[in-house]
Amino acid sequence: MPLEADLLAHLAKFDTAPFLFVGSGISRRYIATDDWMGLLRRFADKTDYPFERYRADASRNPAVMATSIADEFNPIWWESDEYAPSRIAFPDPESKQSPLKIEVARYVLSASANRPTAGVLFDELSLLSKAVVEGVITTNYDVLLESVFPDFKVYSGQDALLFNTTYGVGELFKIHGDAQFPETMVLTAEDFERFNDRNKYLAAKLLTIFVEHPVIFLGYSLADPNVREILLNISAVLTPANLEKLRDRLIFVKWSETGAQDDVVSTFHSIDGNQIPIISITVSDFTGVFSAIAKLKPRIPSGVLRRVKEQVYDLVSTSESKGTLLVRDLEDDVDPSQVEIVIGVGVRQQLALEGLVDGIENRLCWRCLTNR
Repeated sequence: MPLEADLLAHLAKFDTAPFLFVGSGISRRYIATDDWMGLLRRFADKTDYPFERYRADASRNPAVMATSIADEFNPIWWESDEYAPSRIAFPDPESKQSPLKIEVARYVLSASANRPTAGVLFDELSLLSKAVVEGVITTNYDVLLESVFPDFKVYSGQDALLFNTTYGVGELFKIHGDAQFPETMVLTAEDFERFNDRNKYLAAKLLTIFVEHPVIFLGYSLADPNVREILLNISAVLTPANLEKLRDRLIFVKWSETGAQDDVVSTFHSIDGNQIPIISITVSDFTGVFSAIAKLKPRIPSGVLRRVKEQVYDLVSTSESKGTLLVRDLEDDVDPSQVEIVIGVGVRQQLALEGLVDGIENRLCWRCLTNR
């Protein structure tokens, strides 16, 4: 397959595995969720006003529409028997916009039952689950990606990113929140205002990822406001010369029923007068793309590497004793069962004894490391 071979060769040029940036098009394809306007129409129909009125009053701004629908839906949710189970499950909502979020979350979670169990779409998801990636970022609320990457640590919403230590590998960032925690969902105009007011940390993290990894965008169009905001942030802080360094790292996979451009094409995307170099791929199915990512040379599995980084970080960032640290040569009489974490540096043949790989003391200047 030309696409698979071309993309695999392109990704193999990088020292790091890719990140995936996943949008609503993926959820629509695999679990048949609504697009944003479809979601708003679904809940506008539960109020006394037609969808078209909300759209006109908000000048077609989806977030403003969501605010208006939430205001009208709030008393209905409190009074209707239809939502009695939700009122039991969520007896103390945070705001009058919470009922809409709760019911949107219920709808989105119910869509998980639509995940394919056979056929082309099932095969595509199976390939995606084998993808060699270091992390996933998504604006989707649903839990499809958790089922595809079950070993990844999930961070739901902006607060989870702000107040937890992240390790840059084996992680799923749900930057617009999670249907499992409805209050984290970024849905209304007020939500987006709060999100943007606190977005500097996230923007810095995303820029770091984009500089260090190839990033594959799935389920977005280049006109998507989320994509536009990201590219605006990038163009605002990078000089034209540094923008050029992103060449070949930003890969946009666009779905088309005809798949008119089933190859890897270097091009530019213009945003506010800046030309951002991107790779564009247009496909009618994702088999070639997912196959290429799955065939990348595997490194340490992302989930395993993340746990190791977490344990090492915990070891060096606290003075509290939480386990046994051993620095010994392999010739020493060591019982591997008594060692919780082992990190090895040295010659592979000498370090492969019973899985015990340390060799730090005699093969590396330990004092040099600790002094640094």
